[in-house]
Amino acid sequence: MAENVETVGTEDLEGTTVDHVTGDFNVKQLVDQLESASQRVGAAVSLPGVGELTELREKLVGATFDLYAQSGDGTFEQLDLTLSIDDRDNASPPTRIRFTLTESDPDQAPN
Repeated sequence: MAENVETVGTEDLEGTTVDHVTGDFNVKQLVDQLESASQRVGAAVSLPGVGELTELREKLVGATFDLYAQSGDGTFEQLDLTLSIDDRDNASPPTRIRFTLTESDPDQAPN
């Protein structure tokens, strides 16, 4: 599903030395995987957003990612995912939605 994957290099991410990799997701394959996952779950469980897969297939025009892993051992640190959604019925530019997933530190978890 990932395309145009490139190593950006080594960076500092909040005091941790990380390797930064970036790339694009093939939008058609991404939606196909969501559809496949919903079919595997079956009718007994409803996945949020599954009813909108047809609309997502029409409006999702881009999906990029930035992955950060600790240099040396490759431990996951952060994933940034940016989705570009375009309503072709209007002249506005695509809307971009960014999600960030980070590794939590159990020593700094709230009580």
